[in-house]
Amino acid sequence: MIVDRNVRIPRRDGPDVVADVFRPDRGKGRVEQFPVLVTVGVYGKDVPFRVFNPKGWERSELKSGEGPRDYIVGETPLPDFWVRAGYAVVRCDQPGSGDSPGDLDVFGPAAQAAFYDAVEWAGTQSWSTGKVGVFGASYYGVMGWLVAGLRPPHLAAFLPFQGFTDHYRDCMRHGGILTAGFVDSWYGREVLPRQFGAPTGTSGAKLSADELTANTAFPKDYREYLRDDALRYATHEYYRARTPDPAAVTVPVFAWANDDGFGLHLRGTIEGFGLARNAAFCALYAYSGTEPDSMYSTEFSDIHRRFFDRFLKGEENGFEHEPRVRVTVRKDGRPFAERRGTTYPLDGTEARRFYLECGRHALLDEAPGDARTTAYRSEYGSDGVVQFCTPALERDLEIVGPMRLHLTVSADGPDADLFVAVRELRPDGSEVVAASGSPIALSWQRVSMRHADPAQSSTFRTWHTYDRTLPLDPGVPVTLDVNLWPAAWIVAAGNRLAIEIGGNEPKGAGEYTHPPAGPYASPGRAPLDNGAPAPAEVRLHSGGEEPSYVVLPVVPA
Repeated sequence: MIVDRNVRIPRRDGPDVVADVFRPDRGKGRVEQFPVLVTVGVYGKDVPFRVFNPKGWERSELKSGEGPRDYIVGETPLPDFWVRAGYAVVRCDQPGSGDSPGDLDVFGPAAQAAFYDAVEWAGTQSWSTGKVGVFGASYYGVMGWLVAGLRPPHLAAFLPFQGFTDHYRDCMRHGGILTAGFVDSWYGREVLPRQFGAPTGTSGAKLSADELTANTAFPKDYREYLRDDALRYATHEYYRARTPDPAAVTVPVFAWANDDGFGLHLRGTIEGFGLARNAAFCALYAYSGTEPDSMYSTEFSDIHRRFFDRFLKGEENGFEHEPRVRVTVRKDGRPFAERRGTTYPLDGTEARRFYLECGRHALLDEAPGDARTTAYRSEYGSDGVVQFCTPALERDLEIVGPMRLHLTVSADGPDADLFVAVRELRPDGSEVVAASGSPIALSWQRVSMRHADPAQSSTFRTWHTYDRTLPLDPGVPVTLDVNLWPAAWIVAAGNRLAIEIGGNEPKGAGEYTHPPAGPYASPGRAPLDNGAPAPAEVRLHSGGEEPSYVVLPVVPA
């Protein structure tokens, strides 16, 4: 393997991007041509996987595998594997991060343009066939969606191994609520320490604190920037400029979604698959596992290679004739079976309603006639929660896809945040959870951000516009929908399905939390405020003229 470190890639506008290049060595001084896989990101091209994500490294097959350890950088293609498969790998530091000078703009237009330039550079080198693929997980997957929408001429295939497609809805503001726990932690823990010129960076350059702040896209400290009232709305240019357009992608796409990806990549990866209607080929694999170590498993790596062999090398391996949709369904919280089809939700999926009944806190097959209410205290950190349950199921209930919760609510204040979980309960009341500890599904919704566009909504998903605030009149009921993130889960016969609604973070949310103030404020800086409503009594309504219900995507037995 030939390894070229710190190669400078010219940009149309700005300082060079710095990259490491890995390519096959055929010996005897020959220069052969290979398809190329390119990534651009902010986590440091020289930061080993074992340092970047120690827990993921311990879970990964790579720990005991062969090959140079320091060439393995998390969430990017594994050079040893891909070079042996006949590919070159180009791993770039995004402008303003790692070894690449410039302004740090997470997911921003300058980073997208630099990625475009890197793809075109890779497609015109003497050792390149001119066929370039983009392949990466998480941040690198999102950047892939963004650059694929720009259509660089040498881009020929794209595989996002998780990558959200809506900067507002998937990442920054779930249901209109700032994801303060994750945003504050991730940006301060993973991004800023690897900024070009940071004391903890890899470039060797040392910039002052003022210079580092001046070299970011934020006009001032990012916490102050995100406190801007205008950023409550999805229509703000900040989100629009960083949200991919999957419909603009024309090259073959193979999207991978993790069933445990609540709070970041799961919803958007699946939405991207559905929106990439102009792609020459589009497939989805919703798998059950952990990221990024699952990306490097022998099984998944072989599937990834077959995709790129077909669309970058032109091998007639029949990949395009395989099922377009594969979904790993869990039972008892563990992978159980793989479902295959042509659409998502799966072909033949039925919409099944369960109605909330507030008197007994029950989920019923038929709408209750009598109007009833039940209430809880909505206050972050409190234990205010109401749980609605089915009777013990007579047969397995298989749910594959997103779910929609339709509610009638009122409150004694002008607003409230709804935290929702879908759970499976055993006869003894204990919960069936995934290996990660997550439930069937989660969701979040600020009541005042409930405005929706029916033209863009569907049976299982309402399209909230997030472009206006609709305050509550105290005590006056309103109707709204809560979009529950996609699931692939079998609730076993004898167990119960539960819908949990409360005013506090549901158990199983992990790091994707919505505290009123982010917990990672630096000394001397104010915490990141998510604009949470004042504590209130929230009243749920059932029966009568506006029944509350959940719509499930059920796969018939």
